[in-house]
Amino acid sequence: PAPAPAPAPAPTSHEKEARIEVDSSHLFVYASLHKYALVASWVLLSVFVLGLPLWSQILNDTLADMPRKTAPHGLCSLAPTEVVCSDGRNISQLLAAAGRS
Repeated sequence: PAPAPAPAPAPTSHEKEARIEVDSSHLFVYASLHKYALVASWVLLSVFVLGLPLWSQILNDTLADMPRKTAPHGLCSLAPTEVVCSDGRNISQLLAAAGRS
């Protein structure tokens, strides 16, 4: 009978590292896409946060007074003269000082 073949030598640490580099080379594409997605999300978040005063102007001041089926007089249906501040100040004067109506 023929002798059994000798077992293969264990791979050296350098061979293990080389094998890992070859096996994980496809992760480079995923990592760069991940970076672009991260940068894009920060840009979108910054535009949203820095634009919040504009969003509130559009949504609160412009669209809030539009008549709707559920709110025929708009969302703000109380006249400023009917509002009383807890410290006794006149709300109409405060709104005029702030440039609001």
